[in-house]
Amino acid sequence: MLCAAAFLQNRAADDGATRDGQDAASSAAYALATALHVRYDHVGQGEATSSVTPTAVRRLGESRGAGARRMAEALGIATEHVTPEAASAAAADALDAFYRSIDMPARVRELGIPEADLPLLAQDTLKNFNANRGDRPADYADRMLELLRACW
Repeated sequence: MLCAAAFLQNRAADDGATRDGQDAASSAAYALATALHVRYDHVGQGEATSSVTPTAVRRLGESRGAGARRMAEALGIATEHVTPEAASAAAADALDAFYRSIDMPARVRELGIPEADLPLLAQDTLKNFNANRGDRPADYADRMLELLRACW
């Protein structure tokens, strides 16, 4: 399932998406996961991704609109007459449950990283040009720190 999810996310270009048009949840999860696994040798990319993705989807997934419903449907969740917010929350819950079912961390605190390092990690996201190249809003690092704290 993880391989399929990665494959499908990378196929967005086939639907006309560009990196600049990447949704907020995917972009934020990628930036945070990369900051985690690059800074800490004991954290793999998979563990870093699983520790931030459910919360990123829960917090930012509704920005995808109909995409949030498609994500939930792909995870086996019925979405008829469901708002994007509810679809995102349901998808986040399903991701969290799936990661836990395969013994993957679903929270950053499960990675053995000091909570005091979260501001440093938020600053590290500014260096990730694959997730968010170009100019960033002035409060970008603050938003990433807020999301990291929610992932904690």
